Amino acid sequence: MRLSCGGNSQDINYNRIPSVIPEARCRHDGCVDEKGNVDPTLISVPIKQEILVLHREKGCLPTLKLEKKIVTVGCTCAQPTMEKQS
Repeated sequence: MRLSCGGNSQDINYNRIPSVIPEARCRHDGCVDEKGNVDPTLISVPIKQEILVLHREKGCLPTLKLEKKIVTVGCTCAQPTMEKQS
C-alpha cells in the first residue's frame, strides 16, 4: 500500500455557501511506502471533484448565484509517463 495525502486545508469565503470548504493536499511529490519512506519512482496526483456553491452577489436585493468549483478531495499514487515530443 502506498499513501500520498498529506493533510487538509480550508478554503474560506464568507460570501459563499458553504463558506468553508475543506480541501486535501498532497504532502510529497512522491508517494509514501509501507515503511514511511518517500518513493521517488511514483508521483502523487491530486484527485479533483467539481462541486456546486452559491455566491452572494452585491446589490440592492440579496441574490445568490450558482457556480461550479473544483476542489481537491484526495491524492493518489501514479507512475509518471513520458510523452515523446515531435
